[in-house]
Amino acid sequence: MRDVKKGDIVSFGKYPQRDSDRYKEPIRWIVLEKKEDKVLLFSSFVLNCLPFDSDHDPFYWPATWEKCTLRRWLNSDFLEFFTPEEKSSILVSRVKADPNPDFASDSGEDTEDRVFCLSLAEIDRYFDSREDAFAAPTDYARMKGLILSADPPGYCSYWLRTAGFNGRFMAIIAPYGKRGQTALSKGSPYNSRYEGIRPAMWVRME
Repeated sequence: MRDVKKGDIVSFGKYPQRDSDRYKEPIRWIVLEKKEDKVLLFSSFVLNCLPFDSDHDPFYWPATWEKCTLRRWLNSDFLEFFTPEEKSSILVSRVKADPNPDFASDSGEDTEDRVFCLSLAEIDRYFDSREDAFAAPTDYARMKGLILSADPPGYCSYWLRTAGFNGRFMAIIAPYGKRGQTALSKGSPYNSRYEGIRPAMWVRME
């Protein structure tokens, strides 16, 4: 991975991608940034479909990345799909609780994680437009409950770690035509089972 550059596509780890969990295939990642001896990887496809937080009732409990079940899943179960050598190269990163630029909602506290969702600020930093951050799901993610958009076709929504318009919602990338920008920053209820997971991680180059 030492010779990669920003914008390259690399394979790293294996995860189910067909309409069955029996077959694990290489995960494809976009290189978003290269910094000294490490690269920021962002999965090319939406890999799964899980609630942002499944432990709490959104009518009574505000959600943050710091305390959500998705964060725990990414940094435990998901990591088991990497070899010991691959896991050793996945770095523990300072993950900032970037505020939502459109609402005065609380995104919680900074964390330290090996795998994380991007924030809305990072989407704006690494992509020329929010539409450029649209992604298609794997067949496995569709099997788990993701719904494809009709306009534009073939894409699906996925979680960000930024709070939505209040503590019951989390921001998402939502490729639903002209409504996408509003749906993205306002967000989706954090217990929704129809949003996808598109992980990111910093990896040390070998």
